[in-house]
Amino acid sequence: PPPLHTSCHPRHVQLGVLQLATMLFFNVSGGPFGSEGMVRCAGPLMSLIGLVVLPVFWSCPVALMTAELSTAIPKDGGFVVWVDEAFGRFWAFQMGWWSWCMGNVDNALYPIMFASIAEKSIGIGYGKWQRISVKVLYTTVLTLLNLLGAQVAGKVTVALAFMVFLPVVL
Repeated sequence: PPPLHTSCHPRHVQLGVLQLATMLFFNVSGGPFGSEGMVRCAGPLMSLIGLVVLPVFWSCPVALMTAELSTAIPKDGGFVVWVDEAFGRFWAFQMGWWSWCMGNVDNALYPIMFASIAEKSIGIGYGKWQRISVKVLYTTVLTLLNLLGAQVAGKVTVALAFMVFLPVVL
């Protein structure tokens, strides 16, 4: 088989473990928001057990499946390539299309959530144009952050994770 990495130059690692872990954390969960109701209904012990045990039983099989499929089919494209290999182009297209649609709907929620949380944190009511300005500013800052590259985004993500976890730890 042809080598996977044909460049003569060694690969440069752009993200450290902590940066990658915080990026994955925000990509998967967006932070610890929403756990307040769980603690109120189930109590702190059951909530903590749920937050520790459930990810292990969910994440470990998914990680093992991803590792196995990535090794078996070493092509760029991830799950779309895997579905293509297993079920054909039609279902691979469906997988890619619906995943893309879900990503757009999901990502459209974050500026709204940010504006709402900022409004509640500051304790003042926004007008229509102020709310729109906050959403546009949020989207612009995050877009510029991503355009600056993985290293900058990784460092900022670690700082954001620290700020998000600080109230939970205290």
